[in-house]
Amino acid sequence: MPIAATASTKLSAFFAWKAKSVVGRLGTRDGFWYVNAVPYTMMISPSNTPDYDTGTGPWYQNEKQVYDATYAVVPEWQGTTEGVLAGQYMPGETALWGNLVPAIAYAVEHGVPGAQEAYNRVTSTSNWPEMIAAFNVNPVWGVKPARYTAPTVPVVPPVVPPVAPTEPIPPTEPTPPPTGGDPTWLQGKPLNQWIEIPGTSGAGGAAVDAYNGIAYNELTNEILIAGAGGHMDSYDNRVVSLKLTDNAPVWRLRRAASTQVRMDAPYYADGKPISRHLYSSMHFVPQVNRLMLFGVFGAYGNAYTFATVDGFNLDTNTWDPAGTWANMPAGGDLGAAKIRSTGEVFSTDLARWSPQTKTWTRPITTRTADEVRFPIAHDSQRNQLFTLNWGDGQGYGAEALQASRIPVNGTQQIAVRFNASTALTTFAAERPAYAGMDYDPVNDRFMFYCGQGAGAGRVYIVKPNATNMWDMSILAPTSTKRPPATPGDGVHNRFRYIPALRGFLLMPSGSSNLFFLRTSA
Repeated sequence: MPIAATASTKLSAFFAWKAKSVVGRLGTRDGFWYVNAVPYTMMISPSNTPDYDTGTGPWYQNEKQVYDATYAVVPEWQGTTEGVLAGQYMPGETALWGNLVPAIAYAVEHGVPGAQEAYNRVTSTSNWPEMIAAFNVNPVWGVKPARYTAPTVPVVPPVVPPVAPTEPIPPTEPTPPPTGGDPTWLQGKPLNQWIEIPGTSGAGGAAVDAYNGIAYNELTNEILIAGAGGHMDSYDNRVVSLKLTDNAPVWRLRRAASTQVRMDAPYYADGKPISRHLYSSMHFVPQVNRLMLFGVFGAYGNAYTFATVDGFNLDTNTWDPAGTWANMPAGGDLGAAKIRSTGEVFSTDLARWSPQTKTWTRPITTRTADEVRFPIAHDSQRNQLFTLNWGDGQGYGAEALQASRIPVNGTQQIAVRFNASTALTTFAAERPAYAGMDYDPVNDRFMFYCGQGAGAGRVYIVKPNATNMWDMSILAPTSTKRPPATPGDGVHNRFRYIPALRGFLLMPSGSSNLFFLRTSA
């Protein structure tokens, strides 16, 4: 670059100093072991409040101490084999391995001490060719040192065990929704018009703007939030609720946040569940009278994943002891959809949880190429799940619409496609991420909402039928009022159908009031 020699010298010295970080985390087993080089954050101090201003810390004295503190709680993805790279997302070309590769590549190119040896460790692993193949598809982070040739090693394909089919569980009789007159805030309001519910902002102090959703108690018409936060967004695992059928709904604190906090574990030191990114994994299940959290994704700290399932007793406002509920099955994902009539919950990898047996099964044995992520909703008329997402539903993966239906008592996932329409074109242009969707049983349709940017207030209607070719349209609102835009972390299941009020609730964000869309009289 055309800069002064003095400045260039200082930049080079700064680069060499900063590059020690990436070189250090690619060490041997007796230091910071390179196979586990990609935790989201690292523990560099034994204190929660080290002194950065004066530099006195205290700090860990070597890479081994940093490694041991960082992995004091073992994540599910932690590697244990020399020569095999590990990470939460693998091969990692769009995740943390991808971020790390340019750093070590430039350290090698600029001659930082130890960088070449560190780079050789990574590129000599058995699964490095998988990373190279992934970079050929997503080359954003695919940087290597100039004039450097990586060693050639064979690709070792992963071993995927077969999944044994299981018998589906018959449903029980549905629980009817409560009845009664409309609350004051809803009385006399027209159909298909956004209604703002005054005094409902703040989400009761819960950190819903960190990839979090809500649960709905159809027995009391309350919405609930528990353990919202996660990653480095918030440690707060409080439980709050709001009763929608009240004339002037207000948030209620059911249980305060834990004070004995720790990172990277499924439970805090007081035994209460850690805060996490809920996405759509929290559901009230009346059959067990519990607010249930199915799986941990994005736990407070380094965003680890855990298979634990936890229940909160709304009668006593207490958490069940850890281990009360069976963990999600190996390789399972977050619980994403509840069947209201039975209380059964399906995960995004289509494992099925029964509130009667309190166990998990895998009834879906035939899958399509369509990725199942979120949102997912249950069609009560046809007793099938429907999943609709762009790519992987998070803004990544295959740039295409992914849609499928899954008969609840069947064994197959079936692809769904759509007739051409303006709505379909708009949907593809919007590429919605972290969206919400629920089924409207009165009008026999799914309502899909993302609400980010220019899409604020836009509701897609998906009309199912007896075939696998469906129609998509956009709801025509009866007024110009719109809810505020949803933040980039998404709406998840904060958009959902409320039977007692005959319409859809929306929580755009934690700072906004709630909104409601009445869809039937």
